[in-house]
Amino acid sequence: MNKASGFFKKIGAYIKNTAWIQPLLIVIIIFVLLWLINPISKGITNLWNKISTSNSMQTITYQEYIEKVNAAASSEEDEKFIIVFTQNDCEYCPKFYKSVAPYLKESDYKDGSCGFKIYNVDLSTRSTKVKLNGTKYTQYKDRTLGICAGKSTESKILELDYLGQLDRRIDQFANIVGVSELDTVADDSSYKYVSTPLIIWYENGIETRISNKFDSSFEGKWESSGKKVQNSAFRSFITDFEGTDGATNYMWTEPFDLTFNTSRSIKSAYAE
Repeated sequence: MNKASGFFKKIGAYIKNTAWIQPLLIVIIIFVLLWLINPISKGITNLWNKISTSNSMQTITYQEYIEKVNAAASSEEDEKFIIVFTQNDCEYCPKFYKSVAPYLKESDYKDGSCGFKIYNVDLSTRSTKVKLNGTKYTQYKDRTLGICAGKSTESKILELDYLGQLDRRIDQFANIVGVSELDTVADDSSYKYVSTPLIIWYENGIETRISNKFDSSFEGKWESSGKKVQNSAFRSFITDFEGTDGATNYMWTEPFDLTFNTSRSIKSAYAE
């Protein structure tokens, strides 16, 4: 221990007494600090982006969503809520998370005086697929979503694609109410209108507005007199239950009634 201590003392004395080493060490230290600044800065930025774009909505399963719709449709009390469908690897979902987070902290939403709640259904898929009748089908992490039927036309497969049934429901809405807030999905997609984020406004169990168009200009907060405030454009967007088309002006009165038994496995349900 004493030998090691003596060695370092000699090194320290040599550096102290050798004029050219001191500025060289300073240059090296500065160079190392500059070299470290960029990765540290990137790390902090990535961490902050991950925190600021995390999902703060209350998540429910697809089955709970259907049960909520049916309960509201049969209730004598007025009830409003919004269902937001999102998934992993979705380009605009993080932007929506960042937009909705400040609103969820607003006093009128927290105390319920706004008159509605916002729920999230996750459409993320599993890495493993299920094989039915020789064909592999994508499974959802939320088992109550069933499977993704893809381009299959087999009736049993279509019956197990519960999200596909919602897609056909949205198609009916588009034909009756309008498509000003809906874009059709690319031809290679399994669905016509289901793309994320997909937002559906409900009043007493009936869709009053559906949109798969999310404008990234709603993102986050904007400055007003030097003070950060809730993005008023997003607030107007999310609290508007009528939208451009206004479903209450049309004969759109039957709720989305989907019943299924999630206690069975996909293979058991297919075999029946």
